[in-house]
Amino acid sequence: MEVELIRHTINSFLNERVKKTPDKIAIVFEDDSYTWVELDQISDGIALALLKSGVKKGTHLGIWSLNSPLF
Repeated sequence: MEVELIRHTINSFLNERVKKTPDKIAIVFEDDSYTWVELDQISDGIALALLKSGVKKGTHLGIWSLNSPLF
């Protein structure tokens, strides 16, 4: 059985969700919650920090973190 690949990135799915429901809650962790717009802003900030540190398209990168929005 063959499985067809989906030709989307995590970023494209996030952008689509932000357009549909920007102010709905995306993540709840303990006493904190984040909307889809806030989650998008946080991910953009991380992307900018990586670009400033020299990470570019084609760079292999590993991320090790806990399952928490703090990371």
